[in-house]
Amino acid sequence: MSLNRYKFNPISPGLYAHARDKILHHLLWNVLPVIVMLLLLGWVSLQAGKMIDASKTSSNVAVGLAE
Repeated sequence: MSLNRYKFNPISPGLYAHARDKILHHLLWNVLPVIVMLLLLGWVSLQAGKMIDASKTSSNVAVGLAE
């Protein structure tokens, strides 16, 4: 039934272009910053893990509060 509706009332090219522009604008300003932030967060956590591993190999002696 919905196919018949689109057959008789197709989307105009102008309306299609407007919808495409809105979707691209949404992706650019809402989704892309979140992806970049997650990538940066992952990179920072990897760097922190490398620093922790490097500090473990440099000193095998545990540091206590009493020392």
